[in-house]
Amino acid sequence: MRQPDFKYPTVSLKQQSALLDSWISAAVMLSAKHSLVTMTYNEALSMALSDLTDIYESQSFKQLQKAQEAENQLKLAPIERLNEVIRGLNNVGKALSYR
Repeated sequence: MRQPDFKYPTVSLKQQSALLDSWISAAVMLSAKHSLVTMTYNEALSMALSDLTDIYESQSFKQLQKAQEAENQLKLAPIERLNEVIRGLNNVGKALSYR
């Protein structure tokens, strides 16, 4: 019998586990409640890994990420300002305690 021209590479259990883990992680991220792309967990699991990477590398996903980051910065700004006020009051308290 003739040997095949191509032999599939052997894949270790560690490599299989890593691939499965990345596939499930991507599905969980896509199905998360606060994810940029919302779909059910079953829908995400039915997609191929190449489809998932296409989603993450798409221009629209990058725009969604930038919009989410801008929204997070708007939410964080008042908290940072209040933190500065608290630091200032702490410094005033220290200065008054030394008198």
